[in-house]
Amino acid sequence: MRRGAVFAAVLLAACASVAVEVERDETARVPRLRTFAFSPGTPPALRDALERELAVRGLRPERKSPDLFVSGTIGEEERTEVSPFAVRPGSSRSPAPTSPRRTVRRTILALTAASAESGEIVWRGRAVLSDPETGASEAVRALVSEFPAAR
Repeated sequence: MRRGAVFAAVLLAACASVAVEVERDETARVPRLRTFAFSPGTPPALRDALERELAVRGLRPERKSPDLFVSGTIGEEERTEVSPFAVRPGSSRSPAPTSPRRTVRRTILALTAASAESGEIVWRGRAVLSDPETGASEAVRALVSEFPAAR
């Protein structure tokens, strides 16, 4: 991305279980891009939600000569969190010889939009779902709400 790229992290209050990170090329004329097609490999489960949410932003699907190629992936991340402190009965918080650990699983949705003309990435975003009850369509909605609207 060019120097004009901006990185913004947004935690949406309405979707507290979805954290959204967006990066875009400010020099790209994204609002002039009105059509899109899916890149191969974008899961069918994401395509419906993406098509619906991109339509809200003013974009329409066009297979033959789109302005943008949109790709999406969804995956799981597992990590172990270690607490640096433990509460011991009868004492205040103090360093523990063996800190408590817990495994955290998160779902990650990644979207990329590239100019069909130049192939350059003009927008990309990532949604992290910390709540397993949050559906992919809610994450797509939160993420695409950060995509510039077509005019």
